[in-house]
Amino acid sequence: MFSGPSFADEVFAGLPAALVAASNETAITNRIQDAFEGSNLRLYSNDDPVGVALAGAMKNVIAIAAGCAVGAGFGDNAKAAILTRGLAEMARFASLMGAKPDTIFGLAGVGDLALTCAGPHSRNMAFGMALGRGETPPAKLAEGSRTVSQLAALAKAKGVDLPITNAVDKLVNHGQDLHSVVASLLARRAGAE
Repeated sequence: MFSGPSFADEVFAGLPAALVAASNETAITNRIQDAFEGSNLRLYSNDDPVGVALAGAMKNVIAIAAGCAVGAGFGDNAKAAILTRGLAEMARFASLMGAKPDTIFGLAGVGDLALTCAGPHSRNMAFGMALGRGETPPAKLAEGSRTVSQLAALAKAKGVDLPITNAVDKLVNHGQDLHSVVASLLARRAGAE
């Protein structure tokens, strides 16, 4: 599987990008890397497809949350807090699921999270921005709006706390008001980072 910080239109336009090619089979990722050698698409091998898949799913949910903060006018501090605490959620959950921490802190995790939360070019960020403005955007194009319920349910079954993921699930799937969801998040007891 391929993953990492890339928008398809930029890749198709030949603009530089870096991705991971993830597989349990090193020979496969080596062949894929060789095929793209010298191109504007730089591929790094990764032997953690579980971590790559989880990072790809979770960064979309965190982007919806970041978009909500931007759309609601909560400021850059709130967006940065969501990205940072969202990354902590990604790392905690991925570790529980047997993924490698390096995957979350590489292109498939931090890299893709940074790009997905950069602005409205990302469908998930745009979806969250619309929610933050009080609009009802079409969910069909924002992958995170469809995966958040599965992530929240799996985390609950595994006994791991994912407050941002749960907040997005409440907004997207349970019709809760943004300001009450934010108030619930802020009312949580602050612990150690």
